[in-house]
This record gives sequence, structure tokens and C-alpha cells, in this order.
Amino acid sequence: MTSNTSMYAVEQVRRKDLGKYELILDRSERLSGKRPLYELIDESELVLTIYAAEVEPNGRSKISGSE
Repeated sequence: MTSNTSMYAVEQVRRKDLGKYELILDRSERLSGKRPLYELIDESELVLTIYAAEVEPNGRSKISGSE
């Protein structure tokens, strides 16, 4: 059984990292033009598909100002 203190610590880590995940998903959508796809396989497994950005023949991103 998990104590309230450790549950609080886990929640704080999740909140801290949430911004990082949102940044990755937002940039992925902006670069590829497609929203990430979430598929719940069962109660313990989630598949996340993040699409790649389209590139020009010279290897550069089609979106200006991309990193």
C-alpha cells in the first residue's frame, strides 16, 4: 500500500514533467500537421504514435523556424 506522502511525491513529479510532454506533443503536431494518436490496448497498455515532420528534398523541414 502506498502512503499519502509518496502519492504526493509521485503527483509532483507528474506535474513537473507534464510540461515537457506537452511541448513534445505540441511540436510534433506543428511539424507534422497531424495530432498524435493515442490507442488504449488494454488497462495497462497505451500506444502513442507521434508522426514525423515532412521534409523538403534538401532535408530541411517544410515549416519555417523549426528547430
